[in-house]
Amino acid sequence: MKSNNKYRNSIIEKKIKKFNKTYFISISLIFILMLFIFVIANIITDDKEFSEIENRNLQNKPKITSENYVEKFNSYVSDQFFSREKFISLKSRVDIILGKNKINDVYIGKDNQLYEDFKIKSKDDLLNKVDVINEFKKQNNDLNVKFILAPTATSIINDKLPKDAPVDDEIEYIKKVEENLIDDIEFIEVYDELKKYKSDYIYYKTDHHWTTDGAYIAYDAFCKSVGIEAKKKEDFEQIVASNDFYGSLSSKIGLFGLNKDELKLYIPNNLNVIVNYVTEQKKETSLFSSKKLESKDKYQVFLDGNYPLIEIENDKNVDKKILIIKDSYANNFVPFLSENYGKIYLIDLRYYTDSLRDFIKNNNIEEVLLLYNVNTFNEDDSIFNLSS
Repeated sequence: MKSNNKYRNSIIEKKIKKFNKTYFISISLIFILMLFIFVIANIITDDKEFSEIENRNLQNKPKITSENYVEKFNSYVSDQFFSREKFISLKSRVDIILGKNKINDVYIGKDNQLYEDFKIKSKDDLLNKVDVINEFKKQNNDLNVKFILAPTATSIINDKLPKDAPVDDEIEYIKKVEENLIDDIEFIEVYDELKKYKSDYIYYKTDHHWTTDGAYIAYDAFCKSVGIEAKKKEDFEQIVASNDFYGSLSSKIGLFGLNKDELKLYIPNNLNVIVNYVTEQKKETSLFSSKKLESKDKYQVFLDGNYPLIEIENDKNVDKKILIIKDSYANNFVPFLSENYGKIYLIDLRYYTDSLRDFIKNNNIEEVLLLYNVNTFNEDDSIFNLSS
């Protein structure tokens, strides 16, 4: 009996070994086949210039003689990997299923509200940037200078942030900037007004910008500060330009479908306007670029995106002009202001390389508004170009 059991067990062991061998050979062949398919697919697939999901340019195949060839080639392989965008999206979904609430410095909050992480660079950096603004005012003593430093959704609708998310306090940062500005610069505080409407749709769910309704709150605050009457929302033609806008934060984590945003335009009525993109030597007759609604970054429908210098001229209040030194938060703010100023100059110091001092002098500028969101102001150093 023992002999039969021993024989039977021996047969079973042989079958198990044979099965395991066949299984592992099959898995190995499938892996090699898949690897072969991916290699062939990578070879025959054309390189992409731009990633719609990540909203950035991709690394193309570098020349062997190029500087940092190995580093660039590794980036090239990573960027041009077959079906890379699908893998990025899949990874983000798996991370969420596993309970991860932060991907690439983007927090995923309640109702899938996305938030930028905010980390103060340093107190010295903050004070140095304020000193540059103060010095700008001192060097242009005749200028009427105002400053809006806008908070982001991270501080205004922070009740949807993941619990105990270690973000720094944007409002404290903004107040510190305000405290260190000289009295000759008027700081226009908008965070309390934005908080009043935090339950409204004033920040996008998938993008780092405020919505057009959020921008209107800042516009209204600005008009009160300069003593002019703000136009009512009803004075503008309101159009929902898109119901499926996925913004910069979705792009950053490569995740779409959990939420989508509505992109609303407030179009000034009876406004004859010329928008001059100076460096690009092109002129348009609208504050909005409808072709951008067909692209990934639909927020660029406002003023066609960011440019070094834009000059906007219309036939209303032709005796009033203003220079706005800005980041992209100003782009959906400007259409409101076009009802009050006949000429608006927009300078983005991230791209503008000419002398700002000469521009102000040559165009007889008397009024300047600095308009930044707190995250860009904190992270970006282009404000130091204010002294150029």
